Amino acid sequence: MELLKEIVFYLLSSGVGILLIISSYFIEEQGKNLTKITKIFGAMLFILGLVLLVVSVMGKLITIIFHTL
Repeated sequence: MELLKEIVFYLLSSGVGILLIISSYFIEEQGKNLTKITKIFGAMLFILGLVLLVVSVMGKLITIIFHTL
């Protein structure tokens, strides 16, 4: 159950990153700097969420594999 909560959290952070990237196209009239910051922050959240998801799942798999040996 704990793994499922972690997966949902990491997927939500990736989703927020995607929403920030998409929303940056709607705020282009606010200025180029704000658009760049929003895209960069969204991309960082997206990548961070995916990396943490993979690391969490791999950690659980390694724990299960070595625990059964």
